[in-house]
Amino acid sequence: MLLAVALLMAVFFAVQTARTARNEIATAMTARERALALAKLGRKEEARFENAAKRTLREIGD
Repeated sequence: MLLAVALLMAVFFAVQTARTARNEIATAMTARERALALAKLGRKEEARFENAAKRTLREIGD
């Protein structure tokens, strides 16, 4: 009986550990994806400012 309880507890803790690890991995992937999206957005904004600056310089030169 004691062995069955110990085995059941071991299985329970193993499942909980696996769930926790899976959740942490999912959170890390979400954070990574979010960081990549923000970096991509930053590059787009930077390109917009560069294009606006070039356009302004062309207008001034005309």
